[in-house]
Amino acid sequence: MKIDWIAGAVVERDGEEHRLGQVPGAHSVFPTGTQLGVRVEALEAYIQQMPPKAADALDKPLKERERTTLLSIIAALAVEADIDLSHPSTAASSVVARLQLMGIRLGQTTVESHLKKAIEASEKLKK
Repeated sequence: MKIDWIAGAVVERDGEEHRLGQVPGAHSVFPTGTQLGVRVEALEAYIQQMPPKAADALDKPLKERERTTLLSIIAALAVEADIDLSHPSTAASSVVARLQLMGIRLGQTTVESHLKKAIEASEKLKK
């Protein structure tokens, strides 16, 4: 863990807390040559108390508009690949076969379900 900035430190000694504040004009709250010892348990406990970082975009659930957009893109790519979406079951067989060639295993019903959603989404955007 890299510390970018320290505003002060709290030191506990014999059950009493002592606060070391930033010295005006000083580069650090610690004098040059200071050696610090930190208990790993205390550091881990502190890290556990820290609020979680903002989730990556990939960790966030899709909003309806974004889901519709992505499903419509899937439909367009399927059409471009000459996959007939008017028969989702047959289309799913074709997609599953192409996925297997890529080393990706997805079930027939899973792909068919998503292709149906892609068809619905693209119809929704046409209106």
